[in-house]
Amino acid sequence: MDESDMYQEAARTLSVADAAVDLIEFSPDGLASPTTETASLRIRIAQCRMDLARQVRRADLSGRNETEG
Repeated sequence: MDESDMYQEAARTLSVADAAVDLIEFSPDGLASPTTETASLRIRIAQCRMDLARQVRRADLSGRNETEG
C-alpha cells in the first residue's frame, strides 16, 4: 500500500465515521436528535479531514520537489 492508498483509505474511514454519527443521531421514530457528544464527534471528524488534507498537500508538494530536483 503506497502513500496515496493510505490517504484514500483514511478519507473513506472518515466518511464511514461521519455516516456512523448520522446513524447515532436518528431515533427509532426517525427524528434527528443531535447531542453534545455527536457534535463533538463531528468536530473531531472535521479536524481529522483538515489534518488529512494538510498531509496530502505536504506529500504532493514533497513529490513535486523530488521530481523537479
